[in-house]
Amino acid sequence: VLSKQRAAKMAGLSAAAESDLTSGKRPCCSVFFEQALCEACGVSPSELGAAGIFALLPTDNSGRADLMRVFGMTSGKVSTRGGLPRRPLGVVEGLGGSNFVHDTCSPSDDKSTETSGGCADGDASPFVEDFPADYIELASDLPSLPASAFGAARLHLLQEVDEADWAADTAAVNKLRSVLVHEASSEASVQLLLALAQRCRSRRPALSKTSLRAVMEFADARGATGVGSSWPEAAEVVVACCLAAIRVTKVAARLAEATLAAVLRRHAADTSPAAAAQMLTACAIAEVSAKVPQPAGVSAALRAQAPLMGGLAIARSPAMAGAVEAAAAVIAISSLCQDILANRRLAPAFSDARSVLRGLPRLQEVTGDGQNCDGERQDEPPVSRLMGKRAELVRDLTKDDHSKPKGGHAIW
Repeated sequence: VLSKQRAAKMAGLSAAAESDLTSGKRPCCSVFFEQALCEACGVSPSELGAAGIFALLPTDNSGRADLMRVFGMTSGKVSTRGGLPRRPLGVVEGLGGSNFVHDTCSPSDDKSTETSGGCADGDASPFVEDFPADYIELASDLPSLPASAFGAARLHLLQEVDEADWAADTAAVNKLRSVLVHEASSEASVQLLLALAQRCRSRRPALSKTSLRAVMEFADARGATGVGSSWPEAAEVVVACCLAAIRVTKVAARLAEATLAAVLRRHAADTSPAAAAQMLTACAIAEVSAKVPQPAGVSAALRAQAPLMGGLAIARSPAMAGAVEAAAAVIAISSLCQDILANRRLAPAFSDARSVLRGLPRLQEVTGDGQNCDGERQDEPPVSRLMGKRAELVRDLTKDDHSKPKGGHAIW
């Protein structure tokens, strides 16, 4: 209330108007301010008044007031490489910290339609002006794009990762999200999922959070499942990059954990909970065996194991379908938790490791070596050695080298 009263005093409101502030009424502008505002905008106070001026402001594709055009900040262009925008020359720091990349219909045509976002000749363009290059939580708040924009944005992201082009990459990811939510598009390919995963661990919070949100939306989207899905092949690298995002930037940690949970749900649906648990365990082993152990990533991986425990609750009879795979997953998780509890540098993850051990299904019989999972230290089973080798491969593929081309992930 004091702030409103101070603002009213600076605006020259009367005492009656100040009393309206405390009663919940919305006061109008002072007479002098309204006259000055109408004169500056070239309108008559008797026709529209100060309130009607806001209806004359240009709007963007979402129906909001387009402040970039109001202040004349839409003249920037982007350089093109092979017909695709790459390094933005017209990235502007907008009001409220929002960034926009000014895209054009074509390198040779600088005329565009402001209302529809299309080209001057009426053809639909995969890019629109002033497309947001900042993190936007809800994809439905993004400007609507035609389905053809999906392929153009995908080609842009499949290029070599360059941290300096974070704004253009963020805009491209937002275009994917816009097409996904407005056009109900499509299953992401393995290459596209890997490209998004690499950007999840960017040191730019806007790019990291936008990529994490896009991965989550693709994981939750309806698409091909089972054999036709791209997730079984790409999930391990995506999970490793989500864990890397937790330690790269703290502002994306909560979103990274939510994305990790969505990817595991999708992977468990496409394969099995046991396969998802083994894959997550391999990624956690990579965090534990790093030169500098990462307690934050280890704790996040252990917390993500909890929803998978129900699928690992198998019967005693090894004849059940999936019993052997679930038993192997339980043994690997138990061995991982024991390794965590033996490393003092991972002390922040001790409580999560003990919680996972308490939640593991008790196995009376295990095919192969007959070991149990009561938290006692046993001889290392063959599955643990395999998981260790798998973790080394994951760690090599997810090193913090942003300049490495994506071609290095072709084996996945």
